[in-house]
Amino acid sequence: MSPDEFARTIGELHGHVSRILGAIENGGGEVNLRDLGLRLMDIVVIIERDPGILAAAADLYAAAEVMVRDSVVRLQPEARKRRLLRDARQRFEQRFEGARPAARERTAEAAQRDLRIAA
Repeated sequence: MSPDEFARTIGELHGHVSRILGAIENGGGEVNLRDLGLRLMDIVVIIERDPGILAAAADLYAAAEVMVRDSVVRLQPEARKRRLLRDARQRFEQRFEGARPAARERTAEAAQRDLRIAA
């Protein structure tokens, strides 16, 4: 993948993640959570393996999962869930800025294993 293609692709994926997180913050459900997991895996497949980005992506997914799954039972305060999601998003954004293209794309199975996300 050329540097221009990588920049365009990573920008598009970042935009998708941002829109999905916005939907989740506004009451989105399981479909949005599934889409988030898929887009995060798409990112992990094309970037150089970076434990910091992997951890930030896994934390972001976990925080989004709490927002979605707790929306019905409401065991945790809404403000806490929003703060956790916002903080996880900021960590992901900071780590994501340093993403570099992978020399060789990894498989979706490897990305899923690295992120520990059920697709």
